Amino acid sequence: MCINWTSLSLFLKLSYYSFLTLFITILPFNNLTNNAYLQLNIFYATGLMFYSKLVKVKHALMHHVYA
Repeated sequence: MCINWTSLSLFLKLSYYSFLTLFITILPFNNLTNNAYLQLNIFYATGLMFYSKLVKVKHALMHHVYA
């Protein structure tokens, strides 16, 4: 099982940050409210949680492969 983790993580980071910039650039033009800010924060937090989980899974897999 050979997965190129650097390219995968780079792709995920790029897609996540592009989503984030999309949100940040679109939201101010849509009459930004506290609700929109809350949604943005929730989106950001879930993205960070997903990324940290992915890193944990990656480390577990690497330890499993190289053990």
